[in-house]
Amino acid sequence: MSGRFARGVIWNIASLAVMAACGLGLNAIIAAFYGPAVLGSFNQAYAVYILASQIGVLGVNFSTNKYVAEYADNSQELASIVSAALIVALGCSIPIGTSLYYGRHAVGVFLDSPETAIAIGYVAPAVICLSINKVLVHVINGLRRMGLFAVVTGGRYVGIFLSMLALCFFNVSGSSLAFAFLIGEGAALICLLVIVVRIVPLTVCNLRFWVKRHFSFGARVFMSGTLGELNTRLDVLILGAFVSDQLVGIYSLAAMLAEGYHLLANGLAVNLNPIITQRYTQNKLDSLKSMILRGKCYFYLASLLVVGVAVLLFRPLLGVVIDLANYPGAYWVFSIHSCGILVVSGYMPFRKALVQMGFPGLYTLQMLSGVLSNVLLNLMLIPFWGIYGAALATVIAYAVSVLFQRFLVLRSVGIRI
Repeated sequence: MSGRFARGVIWNIASLAVMAACGLGLNAIIAAFYGPAVLGSFNQAYAVYILASQIGVLGVNFSTNKYVAEYADNSQELASIVSAALIVALGCSIPIGTSLYYGRHAVGVFLDSPETAIAIGYVAPAVICLSINKVLVHVINGLRRMGLFAVVTGGRYVGIFLSMLALCFFNVSGSSLAFAFLIGEGAALICLLVIVVRIVPLTVCNLRFWVKRHFSFGARVFMSGTLGELNTRLDVLILGAFVSDQLVGIYSLAAMLAEGYHLLANGLAVNLNPIITQRYTQNKLDSLKSMILRGKCYFYLASLLVVGVAVLLFRPLLGVVIDLANYPGAYWVFSIHSCGILVVSGYMPFRKALVQMGFPGLYTLQMLSGVLSNVLLNLMLIPFWGIYGAALATVIAYAVSVLFQRFLVLRSVGIRI
């Protein structure tokens, strides 16, 4: 492991610890002071918000990461790449955020949750901020400034958490808590713009060319990015259509804790993604395969330890913060998620390998396989097993997506991962 890569991993583990603490803190505050029904409506609004921001960025965050990594040594092209990406993100996110705001009541009707509709009204403007922020953090990631990347990524979550604390201090209604996302992402946008522009000055040169390239790449990878986010939120959204906000709250608390594994994998992925691009473009396929296989082994071992400890400590630690009697079944939902994620954990840091190697269309197929199986299994299992069916359906869908990824990488690149 090179010194630069090791430092990047350490930085991002620290950032992940901050993100995990903030995410846990957000849900714990709502769970303890507002109850499972408010937690359920909050997480349904959050799921809609994340999906809308993914649509609003149009895959330009992925193209930004790829092209910035490729042209990191060409300051003139780099300025054009970043400037064009911001134009595309702004132009796409404004109509999406506006549409979400005016369509919030229709979403509330579908989920049978008026409180969720109110919360969506607060997060709709934040969609614009988050879409642009995704582009800006991928600029930093593409340049492999991993220490800075870790700081700004963790800082975004801290801002949202502090905003939530302030709202709770003023005793706002449960449906108004989602306003924390607008405050936090708005502040992050200002900070990120200042930081990125100092590294890569914006320009008006060659914008037309790079806007077209961003659109071209983004259009091909857009659906995969949206499907990827949808795959992590489908369980909450489908569950919301079948059960009460209270049951969704119980489920989302456990599922949110299990998402910590995804954060850990993403912490490695942001370091690995630029390296995957460089080794593939330099035709170092043997080196690329070796890196992936070693990474799988390391992450499987780490995941086994983390999952074992997490399942053992779930009840005693969470019981200190909230009254678990109000969240029956949360432990078993968490255990199902944890065991399922363990099975596929070795592949999680390499989930976007096809994108980084320049196959956005194949990555879309990879994500589509997971989403279709997720939808089908959730619709089949939730009516019979409720929150347990949602958990089981979600982890099976992860496995389907991994199997299809292995097939696609073998067919397109010729390496077995």
